[in-house]
Amino acid sequence: MSAGDALLELEALLPGLPAAVDGRRLGEGLGRATASLRTADRQVDRIGAILELSALLEYGLAGPQAEMLGEVRDAAAFAGESLESAETASDLERAVSAFERELATAINNLDRNLAQHWRLVTSRRFEPMVAIGNLLSRIDEGSDLGQKLVACGASARAVPDGIGGRALLDRARQLLEERATLESRRRQELGEGDVANFVNALAEDRASLAMITDEVRGWLEENHALERLKVRPA
Repeated sequence: MSAGDALLELEALLPGLPAAVDGRRLGEGLGRATASLRTADRQVDRIGAILELSALLEYGLAGPQAEMLGEVRDAAAFAGESLESAETASDLERAVSAFERELATAINNLDRNLAQHWRLVTSRRFEPMVAIGNLLSRIDEGSDLGQKLVACGASARAVPDGIGGRALLDRARQLLEERATLESRRRQELGEGDVANFVNALAEDRASLAMITDEVRGWLEENHALERLKVRPA
């Protein structure tokens, strides 16, 4: 099953999970079950935020990431089915255990992994903005573009490590929208030519040594930027 199929299946489960909780059969004295299942709406909201964030950050396309999304999908399906079909106090205890442990654990693990993935996104999409912004600030002191590029990159880097769920989703969406606006402006202001092409490619993480023509090298030397750039194998 592809990661896309797993995401679609997980998304389809969300409307059914609260219904399964509402239809539970509670035996007398199961206060733990009542208290635990009050968190169902919050868990559904967390899964919804995870789905949106996964799509936004292109997370879960393959490998371990796709497997973690599948674990949340499977845990949500099992918890919902168990709650809906519970007929005795023992059944309900097992269902609540699945809800509290398997589903909660799968969501927490995925939430943490998404936060780590954000660090990778920051490194690839936002870190180059700081170096490029500093360069552009030196070249054209009358433009505020360089300062804004630096500020956006720094804001992405400053997102707290412990943030997750909808808070990370809101912050990531805002920063990626800001980045897109600044990148569009940067492409417009730099125009065409070897230097513009190189800077644009650098910001988009597709620059190569073949793009360093005599004109580009001269521009980098003039702006004391040769030692500020790193070479990374593709």
